[in-house]
Amino acid sequence: MFLRSSSNVKTSMARSTTRRLGFDAIEVSPLWQNTKSKERNKSATGPAKTRHDTILSAVEQRFLTHVYGPKICAGATESEIAVALQEHVIDPLCASSEHGKLSNSTILQALYYLTEQCHIQWDKP
Repeated sequence: MFLRSSSNVKTSMARSTTRRLGFDAIEVSPLWQNTKSKERNKSATGPAKTRHDTILSAVEQRFLTHVYGPKICAGATESEIAVALQEHVIDPLCASSEHGKLSNSTILQALYYLTEQCHIQWDKP
C-alpha cells in the first residue's frame, strides 16, 4: 500500500485528508512505491521515467493551480475541494491523450506520492 501505517505524521495526515475527501488508499505502481526520490529515480530509466515524471509534474501543477490556491487556501469546504480535484485534476488528465491513457487510480497514486513527498499539502497555510 502506498499509505503505510506508521507514526509518520505527514503520512497519517495524507491518509486522513484523502479519506476525508472520499478516497481510500490504493495500490501504487512499483515506480511510485519507493518513498525516497533517489530510490524512485533508480527504479526506472529512459522513456518510462520521463513519462512518470511528466505525469507527476502535471498533477502537481494542476493541484497547486486549481485546488490548493483557490480552494484550500481560501478555506473551501471539503466537498468543494473534492469537486475541484475531480474537475480540474483527475478528469482533465484522464481525458487528455498528452500523457497517454491515464486512469483515475493513476492520478490518485500520483497525488498520494506527491503528498507523501511533501510536494503538495492539503492544509491551509
